Amino acid sequence: MDPGAEAPKWEEIPASPFRRRALAVAAAAGKLYAAGGMTPEGEISRRVDVYDPRARAWSAAPELPGPAFGPAACALRDSLLVSSADPLK
Repeated sequence: MDPGAEAPKWEEIPASPFRRRALAVAAAAGKLYAAGGMTPEGEISRRVDVYDPRARAWSAAPELPGPAFGPAACALRDSLLVSSADPLK
């Protein structure tokens, strides 16, 4: 939904190309980012997917440097910040 529109309304976006849980989602620089999480097979993911509302399309971004189960994400100016797991050794 575009809250700045004259008549805001909810719109369905294209289905995501991934299935993960315990991931972080944040908006930065006009795009929506889905980072990390766990796959249906139980693997912890480093994957980052990006939704561009202008193009109405999903794409892949560079992977996180480490696995991220239950990460946090936020935007700082036009940058995306994502926490990642640092397993104890």
